[in-house]
Amino acid sequence: MAGYEWLKEELAVAVYYTSEGVPHHVLVQLLHQRNFTRTMVAIRNQLNVMQVQKNLGGPWSRWDIDAVDRWLDEISDEIDVNEVIKPTDEDQEILNKSRESFGLKGAQFGSHTDNMPTKRQIWDSVSVLE
Repeated sequence: MAGYEWLKEELAVAVYYTSEGVPHHVLVQLLHQRNFTRTMVAIRNQLNVMQVQKNLGGPWSRWDIDAVDRWLDEISDEIDVNEVIKPTDEDQEILNKSRESFGLKGAQFGSHTDNMPTKRQIWDSVSVLE
């Protein structure tokens, strides 16, 4: 049974957070927070397609951040990418809870701060819950 077409907003969230090292099971939760329902298998399959079609680099944990940012720039005429990928407080709670389960106790997602485009700085500005 074929699924339904992915919206640009879903793709932006999945691709951006994957490039930041967020695991697929956490992407399911982040998409759900935005009222999108995708299974982990559907996410994995779509990311495989995106990786090849958009030449995003190697395995998910080693995607080319510059290539991801170029693709996000391409779709920014159609959607407000910054608003779509900006983590809410609920997103940050999910990420904080999940971080420990995959060995990033002291690390933060989105910590690539050298010469980062604005989209990457959004993450850093809200990466810690107050």
